[in-house]
Amino acid sequence: MHLKGFDKFVEKVPYLSGKKIVFVFLYVLVIGAIEFVILTVFYRLPGILMNTGVNEAVLAFFPAAGVLCIGAAGFILVYQMWRQRGRLRKKYGAGSYRRILPVGLAGIILIIMLSFYQFVPFFDFSPAFWAASRFDFLAVPLDSLAGPAAPVFFAVKCVFAFPLLGLGIATAVRALLTFGFDYMTVVYLYFPEESEIQNNRIYSVIRHPAYGAAIVMNLAGTLFTLTLLSLVSFILFVLGFWIHLRFVEEKELLERFGKQYREYMKQVPAFFPRPKDFGVLFGFLAGR
Repeated sequence: MHLKGFDKFVEKVPYLSGKKIVFVFLYVLVIGAIEFVILTVFYRLPGILMNTGVNEAVLAFFPAAGVLCIGAAGFILVYQMWRQRGRLRKKYGAGSYRRILPVGLAGIILIIMLSFYQFVPFFDFSPAFWAASRFDFLAVPLDSLAGPAAPVFFAVKCVFAFPLLGLGIATAVRALLTFGFDYMTVVYLYFPEESEIQNNRIYSVIRHPAYGAAIVMNLAGTLFTLTLLSLVSFILFVLGFWIHLRFVEEKELLERFGKQYREYMKQVPAFFPRPKDFGVLFGFLAGR
C-alpha cells in the first residue's frame, strides 16, 4: 500500500501487514453498523414508547441523547490512547500501541460516522410520534416552514450542504496524504522519539485541520436536515472536540511546549481559518 506513513504504521502493528489490512476495513464496517443500529433505536424509541406513559419531552430528546451517547463513547475511547499510554508502555514497551489501537480506532470511527449520520432525517423513524407531539417543532425541517417557498429554501440549503461535505472530505484526505497514515493514527503518541516536526503552512491558519474537516462534514449534515435537534447534535459534536483539545491533547502540548504553544493558540484558530486565510486552506487542498 503506497500511502505516506503506512509502512511505519504496519511496522508498529505487524498483525495488519499484507492482506491482513482488510481486517481494518471490516472493523470499520462492524463499528459503523453497530453505531447505525444504536442510533436507529434512539430514533425509533419516541414512536415505540409514545403510548407507554413516558414523558413526551423526554421522548422528544431521545435522538439527541443517542448522538450524545455515541459521541461520548467515541471521545472516551479515543481518550484511552492518552490515558493508558504510561501503563501500557511500561508493561508492553514497543507492543503498547498495537494493543490500544483497536480501542482508539473504534472511537475515531464512531466520531467520524456521526458526521455522515447527520444527513439521516431522524424524524422519519418515528413519524407518528412527531405528528402528534407538542414538541414537533424540534424535528420539523426549518426550511419547510417557508410555505410555498420551501422548495427554494431546500435547494439553497443543499447548495451549501454538499459543497461543505466535499470541503470536509477533501480536507481530511489532504491531511492524510500530507501528514501520513502514521501521524493520522497517532503512532508517535507512543513513539515520540521517532516523530518529526510537521512544518506545513496549513498550521499557520488552523491548529487541527483534520478535526476541522470532521466538524465541517457534520455541519454539512446539519444544514441538510436543518432541524432544532440536528443543531443541538452539531453543538454537542463541536463541544466534544473542544473538551478533547482542552483537557487531553492540547493540555499535553502545553505541558511540552509551554508559553510558546499558548501564544500559538492565541494566534491560530483551532478548527477554521479566518476569511483572510482561506487562500492558504485552498492551497493546502491543491497540494501546495
